[in-house]
Amino acid sequence: MLKKVVSIIVPAYNVQDYIYQSLESLLDIKDDNDIEVIIINDGSTDQTLNVIKSFITNYSCFSFHLIDQVNTGLSGARNNGLKLAKGEYVFFMDSDDIIHCDGLLEMLKKAQETKADIIVGNYYEFTDLEKNKVYRNDKTNFEKPLITLDERLEKLFTIDISFAVWNKLYKYDFLVQKNLIFKEGMWFEDLDFVFRAFYEAHKIEKVENFVYGYRQRPNSIMTLVVPKILDKMKIMESLSVFLVDKGTFEYYKAQYDILYLKMAFSILSPVIKRDTDSFEVIVKGVLKNPYFANLIKSNLVNLELMKINERVFYYLLKSNIINYYSLRMLFNISKLWK
Repeated sequence: MLKKVVSIIVPAYNVQDYIYQSLESLLDIKDDNDIEVIIINDGSTDQTLNVIKSFITNYSCFSFHLIDQVNTGLSGARNNGLKLAKGEYVFFMDSDDIIHCDGLLEMLKKAQETKADIIVGNYYEFTDLEKNKVYRNDKTNFEKPLITLDERLEKLFTIDISFAVWNKLYKYDFLVQKNLIFKEGMWFEDLDFVFRAFYEAHKIEKVENFVYGYRQRPNSIMTLVVPKILDKMKIMESLSVFLVDKGTFEYYKAQYDILYLKMAFSILSPVIKRDTDSFEVIVKGVLKNPYFANLIKSNLVNLELMKINERVFYYLLKSNIINYYSLRMLFNISKLWK
């Protein structure tokens, strides 16, 4: 098998308006036989497949490989891409985003020099045509290599590093040895994957260059307010099992509890702000969750790890000023203003 240096894995599902621009951003790599791009059309029902085929035809000199499969979901598509990857390093790209190849090559150089398992790069958020960029240096916030387990997890517990999978370069052998694949059938699989990857890594490095443009668009999964957003709490609960299995849950419990609340609050916030038919299911799914309910009753430590608005929300829940009925009232009021 001909070995590559980097495999870029790009799952695609119903992104006919974005996929061409995303793949174009990879052309700056030039004709590099050491870099392959694996595009997985995950059962798209629009013109995504035809757009990909047209792009590959136009740029046949590049190492683009198309896999057309029945829909398995984002995690399944990424996992299938991993099975086919020939690279020493792996980079995951979403099919509506943009890669900056100079940043990617800097990550590769850093990985080869430092032997790190994971390299983190800076990213920005943007709307169509890269307007209104918001640079997210706050989500790639570290300067020295992360070597100890405490150092690696502290950056995740404080969310000083994004839980997104796509602004990071991973050593392929590391992923295989640690059996790091994506949970299938779940939303927010990045949260699970990145947490476990940071736990298992021996060294994590960073480059200062901007590597990735994360597109903000309507009707993406991240903007939908449907019962599947409760998967975020299921992912958190699976991570508690992971920590128990590693024998470190009690050691990290105080920090884990704060992160758990942050994730729960991030589910409740959009429910109040956006029109949804799933208000009752989602809100009760959070408030009646036994672990969440117990945390609200507890006297938590490490509250300084929360933002001010999160601390206020916690105390309002604790005092029962905020509950299902008051949230329903806020939701109804917000609908009147729309």
